[in-house]
Amino acid sequence: MASALQAFMATRATPQMLLDTAVYLYPRIPLQKIMGAKSSYVPSHVPAEAIVLLMDDTVFGGAREGLVLTDEAIYFKAAFKSPDHVPLSAIRSIALDRRFLATDLYIQDQVLSLTQVSQGSIMELARLVQDFIDQGHTGRSPSRLHLLYPMVDLLSHFALINEKQWTPMNIALVKRIFAGMVHEPAQLSVIEQRMMGGARGTAEELARRVLADPFNDHDARTMMLGEICRILVANDCPHDYVLIYLQSMGNKLQLHDEAVREVCEYYLEGVFSEDPQTTTTTPHSEEVLWACGVLEIEPSELTAELVQQAYRRKIKDLSSG
Repeated sequence: MASALQAFMATRATPQMLLDTAVYLYPRIPLQKIMGAKSSYVPSHVPAEAIVLLMDDTVFGGAREGLVLTDEAIYFKAAFKSPDHVPLSAIRSIALDRRFLATDLYIQDQVLSLTQVSQGSIMELARLVQDFIDQGHTGRSPSRLHLLYPMVDLLSHFALINEKQWTPMNIALVKRIFAGMVHEPAQLSVIEQRMMGGARGTAEELARRVLADPFNDHDARTMMLGEICRILVANDCPHDYVLIYLQSMGNKLQLHDEAVREVCEYYLEGVFSEDPQTTTTTPHSEEVLWACGVLEIEPSELTAELVQQAYRRKIKDLSSG
């Protein structure tokens, strides 16, 4: 009788994995592959019939390097590295980082670099293992870290919109946003690795991924728009551009007009505050004079109430246009 994980993988495996010549699924794992893995990194007490999946990461097919998945653990070995394993019950998150000639698979605090298995198959493995864990099959509270990935990708997109590469300020800013959402340093490390993974699509594509997940309700998407604004302001994005970006992303995220207006009012008023966490502007500086020109107000009449009214008028003009 098939185990829970064997049945799960049999029904969820994608054509990408089934057609990958380096990936083998129970019950069609060649005995020589199993013997190769057991001679190198899979403990002798693990029976052959307990192996759910085997990834052969060797050039000549000896299977002495790669990954083996069982109901109890993930066993793995990279070239020139010592064998290692992580019990399934200990896994809270599993993610990957795609590089030019290799794919790094992050299993808790362990990293496995694979060079012969396709990136698509490794991505599917990470997704399936995470789904299996999240459905409670391992007997531990499920991790929901992967549900943050669309938000991580979207905020990373805007963090790189000017600089095109990560700066210490942007890394700290995005990590601070997620610090209150995750509770373990290892999880924050996984998020940082996700950030560093490079561009994952256009703003429109990323917004569609956000919308595809029911976890991201209207309140969550409104919060995302606010954090996008925080990132744009911190990166000295011109104020009229900020308004345009927010209006555009508000539409892509299918937010109500009132929610977009509230986000713009709340965050953009902070441009003139003295909060060290946000961009500050000294009254009557060149930047303030420029902003007053955009808002069509006189610098001599600058007050918080007038700025609020001007922004509301500008947002109304943009939304009606």
